Amino acid sequence: MENAKVSIVIPTYNREKCIIDLLKCLFRQDYKNLEILVIDQSEHLSAEKQNLIRDKPEGLRYYKIQERGRSLAKNYGILLATGDIILFCDDDIIVPDNFISTHVALYKNPDIAAASCRLVEEGQPAVAIGKPLRTTFYGRLINKPFSTKSDFVTSLNGGNMSFRKDVLQQVGFFEEYFIGTSMVEEPDIAYRIVKSGYKLFFDASITVLHYPQFNGNIAEMSGKRADWFYYYFFNLSIFYLKYGRVANMFFVFIYSQVLSLKHVLKFRLSYSDYRRMVGGFFEGFNRAREVAKLPTPAKYYTPLRFEKKTYEPVTVQTSRQVF
Repeated sequence: MENAKVSIVIPTYNREKCIIDLLKCLFRQDYKNLEILVIDQSEHLSAEKQNLIRDKPEGLRYYKIQERGRSLAKNYGILLATGDIILFCDDDIIVPDNFISTHVALYKNPDIAAASCRLVEEGQPAVAIGKPLRTTFYGRLINKPFSTKSDFVTSLNGGNMSFRKDVLQQVGFFEEYFIGTSMVEEPDIAYRIVKSGYKLFFDASITVLHYPQFNGNIAEMSGKRADWFYYYFFNLSIFYLKYGRVANMFFVFIYSQVLSLKHVLKFRLSYSDYRRMVGGFFEGFNRAREVAKLPTPAKYYTPLRFEKKTYEPVTVQTSRQVF
């Protein structure tokens, strides 16, 4: 896919400095055949964001949407993208100047349909780990993108992950029934891609820096631990049951019980917190039964669950043009 057009999709919500810092990195990329689509779910569009849109319009398409949800925002981006490759970025990362060209180069291999690059947070070790992105049969998400070893994998890292657009159109978009911070959306879409005969690759040749924010996954885990696990187990139930992987559910149930009890004891949580955690498994199970009744056009295809209601292209008047 030499000189393929790349659509960079960035969902964002109430993160002023992060999104601006990332956009400045993307404006400096050594790969130029690209468009940048920001899907903003924030309440307000700040003056600083408006100034950035006005001062650097080339290739930047900025949208505000009213609905909330990470998977939903990504699906808006897919619908609006015009590139051959779609690259999703979290808004709290900093990328090197060869970030996009590294992703594009991977698609010279026609078997590779999706990829993630090495992502590191402060204090994480530089160690070589085989298969750093995968999901166990009982639902544990192995997510070690700090590995220094490039490898074929069976899952992706949401901080930066790219796809062939035609493969996304074939296997389906992101699952919009996932709740909370949409944990499990990466293993879910990766599962469909692998089952369709394609490969996923983890490239450790470059390093993306991740700066977790107050309203992100890590903060949710520490501040609202019971809710975090409720969402996690809810999403796991949907993931396994919607593909008919009933045999896995016994092990997922045991995993949810053991992990919940471990955190209750370690962090001295209440019995109501424990019930909240494991309740996610059962409520996800019930929702998955509803999902299973919906018509699907192909075995591994997840249709867009909800109608896309409103998106507003952001325009800023300049002396030259409106964009």
